[in-house]
Amino acid sequence: APYIALPPLTAALPVSKATLTMPLDHSRCPKNPRTGRVTHNACTVDTEALDARMQLRWPTMESLWDANKGKSDTKSLVQRLNFNRSLTSQLEYLNDPADRPVRIAYASAGRPTAALITDPKAILDYRTFQVACRNLDEAHYLLAVINSIMLEQQVAQFRPKGLFGERDLQKHLWKLPIPAFDAGIANHAELASLGQRAVAEASAIVAAIAEVTVTKARSAMRHQWQPTSPTAQAIENAVAELLGGAAQAPAPDRATFERLADEWVRERPRGLDLHFTIEHPAYQQIIAMGPPAVPWLLQRLAQRPDHWFPALHRITGASPVPPESRGRLREMTNAWLEWGRQQGYTWPADDNMD
Repeated sequence: APYIALPPLTAALPVSKATLTMPLDHSRCPKNPRTGRVTHNACTVDTEALDARMQLRWPTMESLWDANKGKSDTKSLVQRLNFNRSLTSQLEYLNDPADRPVRIAYASAGRPTAALITDPKAILDYRTFQVACRNLDEAHYLLAVINSIMLEQQVAQFRPKGLFGERDLQKHLWKLPIPAFDAGIANHAELASLGQRAVAEASAIVAAIAEVTVTKARSAMRHQWQPTSPTAQAIENAVAELLGGAAQAPAPDRATFERLADEWVRERPRGLDLHFTIEHPAYQQIIAMGPPAVPWLLQRLAQRPDHWFPALHRITGASPVPPESRGRLREMTNAWLEWGRQQGYTWPADDNMD
């Protein structure tokens, strides 16, 4: 989620000489060409001390891996786990933690999202990048920059575009003129302070979510906190100064709304779950417009029923559709239009509605 990481999953993996391993087929392990010895670390640890259920689980996972891996893949599951040291290399920064003791992680795809990693031994998903920072100020500075709408707008020019809009973020954000953190520069120090405040606010928001998930946390930060928080707006202004751009316009305009709405209608993926459809960047930008977009969304519904309901719900918090009408596009449309009339919204003639 933006600014903070949720509690990680935990697992015991046989990737190094330590106190744990699982039964292995040594014939598939690499051998030293001169000595003939097996060179894979996990093969050297005794398994008798393991719980019986753990001893049984690994052969099951190996068999599933063998049955489903690519035909050209000759590696066993234990060899693939830490292939090219993809897991253990993440913790190399601990060899000299005094140099860069703090980490942040950001997603390699989707909307730019970065979080502070508070567990020094956490292993990151392969779809994330980590940045080791010299101190918390530098980490907070980068969190503020990467999570900003300003960065998202400016990095779009470098990102390939696919079915759901811009795809891989990868290292494209570093093509922007993001300077190295310098506490002596007022703008950098301000962003570090704002990033620290954003982490605290994100922690409070996520703590209040019942049965929190990444999706719930991300939605709360993007659709509730980011459009309304003074901290978020201050971050946008400071990042605009840093990157030499203009801060996001405080008052969304109708022309921008219509362009984004047309873009969503034209480019949204068909035949997929609605959740994926509304994650399209244009739809998310409409939600970020906040209350000014409500009458425009209602007019769109009056002209042609469509799935603008999640946007209206996220902006207003209202849920006017009765349970028996859910899934029925026309009835859901009528419920939202009636809600709009009750709230005093008006729009041009909706005489095409039943």
